Amino acid sequence: MSPYDIKIRYNLALLLIERNRRADAAHQLETALAIAPGFAPAAFTLGRLSLESNDFVAAERLLRAAASAPAMATQARFSLADLFQRTGRLPEAATMLAWIVDHDAPTPGPYMALASLILEVDTPEALRVADLGLRRFPKLAQLLEIRGLALVLLGRFDDAIEALRCVKYPHPTPLPTLGTLLDALRCASRWDEEFEVLNEIRKRLARGEHPTDTSFTFGQLHFPFDGTELRKIAEINASPYNKISPLPPATPASGSPLVIGYLSPDYRNHPIAHLVADIFAAHDPSKVRAVAFSEGPDDGASVRGDIAATAHPFVDLRGLSDKAAAERIRAEGTHILVDLALYTQHHRPAIAAYRPAPVQVAWLGLPATTGAPWFDYLFVDDIVAPPTHADRFSEALVHLPCGYQPNRRLAPLDPAPRRAELGLPEDAVVFGCFNGHLKIDRDSFAAWMAILAGVPGSALWLLAPPDAVAARYRA
Repeated sequence: MSPYDIKIRYNLALLLIERNRRADAAHQLETALAIAPGFAPAAFTLGRLSLESNDFVAAERLLRAAASAPAMATQARFSLADLFQRTGRLPEAATMLAWIVDHDAPTPGPYMALASLILEVDTPEALRVADLGLRRFPKLAQLLEIRGLALVLLGRFDDAIEALRCVKYPHPTPLPTLGTLLDALRCASRWDEEFEVLNEIRKRLARGEHPTDTSFTFGQLHFPFDGTELRKIAEINASPYNKISPLPPATPASGSPLVIGYLSPDYRNHPIAHLVADIFAAHDPSKVRAVAFSEGPDDGASVRGDIAATAHPFVDLRGLSDKAAAERIRAEGTHILVDLALYTQHHRPAIAAYRPAPVQVAWLGLPATTGAPWFDYLFVDDIVAPPTHADRFSEALVHLPCGYQPNRRLAPLDPAPRRAELGLPEDAVVFGCFNGHLKIDRDSFAAWMAILAGVPGSALWLLAPPDAVAARYRA
């Protein structure tokens, strides 16, 4: 073999990779690039090997070089998007995927990756990308699922149900898809259709079905699952992160105050922020340093500023990869990490899965078990977790003496408005429920109707649901 034949070296490297001799393959690729620095296939393959070994600096340099060659542009950009997602550079990942989509992606992968990446931050654009993908790859189940999720987030629940019912797999519909459909049916208040889906999920849980490629995405606490089923669902939620290797244990400095880190995506105009806003100032700073670790968006809300002013310090983890965010938490000397979100919107469960603190606690965001082996304790009270239900939780339970939920100190109320200003009758008994309509089921609504019928002239005051749901309520 001529030592200068770069194509032979490249093909030899591919054979070595097939035989899992990656170091030898990398040597051949490096030699090929030394001979011909512009040989894009070698740059791409060596970039992928660097990405596998978490050498992100080398991987980015090599993949950018490969992307400059027209024949490798799509593959290299797709790998760069993977790199940027791993390192928390999500806008750059979206830019790479958008380029591929705009240049007629040859496979459905870029459509699925881009739509999933931007689903929560730009839902209309995610729906557009899913629709573009479905024009190229009609009836592709994964794209239909993403389309259904986008429609749910946009409040187009009936359209979401239609999309999700079109999802067809060669095997039984995955549990996560059924979970999303169940959520959509509840959001649409199509209560009579819930039971078939709910019963199918319960049967599959009883058989021990455990998806390995994804997790449940629905609010299981809104449905009549028992504690054993809730634990199984939580374990499915946790399973994608169980393969994460914990960081090497740190030794927090002795003689300093106890460092408690509160991890949340909800330091914004969100109920969790209003519940915990006074916690940071309530810690005795001579004994405890309370740190706020923020993993979610900044909406500029005043409550975020209040928390930032009283936390010591307020640490914004956006832009960091999950591992880098965990390392930042560990670098703060955190003794106890309290996760305030679990599997709710904008949360990144992988951060806590790296075990950045020697003691890890779940609390508040989801009053249920996490099913996650990286949480040692769960803060509860006797209502959230009666002592006889301990076997339904994967964590050791810490029963708070005065209740599960903190609240911010209440400011004085403004003068009450007149009922007419609120569209309420002046002389009626008014019953109110200000939960989201996802939490309203058929039995609750039927009970309310019986109460209204038994109290002549009374009214039921609810948070305004979408028009189609309001019409169903009135019907």
